[in-house]
Amino acid sequence: MTTPSPTPIPTDPTLVFLNNISSILSLLGGIYIILGYIRKTRFWSATGKMIVCLTISDFLYTIANLLSNCKESAPVCQLSGFLRIFGSLSSFFWATRIARMAFGVFRDIDCDVDPRIYSWTSLIKGFTVPLIIAVIPLFNFDFVNYGSFGTDCGIKSNVKGVEKYIYLLTIFMPMAICLLMTVFYYGRLLALSPANFEDFRVERKSFFWYPLGHFICWIPALVSGVVFQFMGTNRLSFILDALRIIFAHSSGFVNAFIYGWTRRALTVDEEPKESLLTSHVISSIDLSRTVDKSYKIEL
Repeated sequence: MTTPSPTPIPTDPTLVFLNNISSILSLLGGIYIILGYIRKTRFWSATGKMIVCLTISDFLYTIANLLSNCKESAPVCQLSGFLRIFGSLSSFFWATRIARMAFGVFRDIDCDVDPRIYSWTSLIKGFTVPLIIAVIPLFNFDFVNYGSFGTDCGIKSNVKGVEKYIYLLTIFMPMAICLLMTVFYYGRLLALSPANFEDFRVERKSFFWYPLGHFICWIPALVSGVVFQFMGTNRLSFILDALRIIFAHSSGFVNAFIYGWTRRALTVDEEPKESLLTSHVISSIDLSRTVDKSYKIEL
């Protein structure tokens, strides 16, 4: 194992400015959603809990972006890289989970998608698996560790030619799979029967836009990462990096905008008897009011 030090790569002031503005907006957006969830018990629906999990993931990613301003410090750079990988991977899981829930609730009766969402299983998948992936580079192995590149701190490798494959395996592939699953679920939603799709059209504002917003925000980041790994720094990579910062680093702000627009549709009829972390049966204003029967949704 080695002790990596941040690579002294010059940082473009324009990218630093975009990073700070986007990250501060996302930070404020995340605080807005979390405080709204804690204060308003009528938001303690299954959908609300998943949106908060998505918000927490984006919040961690935003903290990593702000810490990247101090990437000259090796410990700070490692912390930033760790939070970046952990937050981004878990955010993709929760965005995909919300898309799956949309399809599971408004599915055709013969569909084999389980409409139940189990709390501990979801939490383990959503946070533990990304945590394990993010912890491995902290051991500073030669083939994978954390270091700085451009405006960010993230996964690097001291083994020549390995870094791009580490990126593809630990970052690009999980995110691409989640994006493809989101597209799959939304594609199946569009294939619902006209009657069911009309029900979905009425209800979609309560949760439809979160995965879609996440998808739009992260497409430039995935393209930028691949271009940087295989083409290095050039004019195209700079433009894509600027787009990545504007969109991906603003994902928390986008969530807050969607939350402010759709929060009425996320509330439940009655005050829940359980705590903000336990499960309850979805009520008539929550996701299941267009289906025949209630499902016990735990999250």
